[in-house]
Parts: sequence; C-alpha cells; structure tokens
Amino acid sequence: MPYLSFPGEDGYRLRDLFARECAAHGVYLHPRHNWFISAALTEGDMHLIADATGSALAAVAAAAHK
Repeated sequence: MPYLSFPGEDGYRLRDLFARECAAHGVYLHPRHNWFISAALTEGDMHLIADATGSALAAVAAAAHK
C-alpha cells in the first residue's frame, strides 16, 4: 500500500499541497493515510491520475524550493 512522503519534509506541508493539487485536477487522495489501488480503474482514469499527480509534483517541487 503506497504511503506518501517527501524527503526532508518536517510536518505535512508538502503532502497537503500535493493532495490539494491532485484534488484540483479531479483526483482525491489522502495526504496522511496509506492508499489503496482499485482494479476497477480504467485506462482513462490512469491517464487522469498521471496528469494530476504530475501537476501536483511540479507544485510540490516549486514549493519545496521556497
């Protein structure tokens, strides 16, 4: 089960940002709990998730350098 963390993070600032950015792009995940992956996901769902998490990771990378 995946669990989100970022190297050197003290607290939840970056995890919360990642979750907010994913939600803004249509993907809900919890920043402080392990994740479950469903076999019911379609190929379209996977593309949506990949796009949303890519945008969220870019936001985290920008915030981590502030």
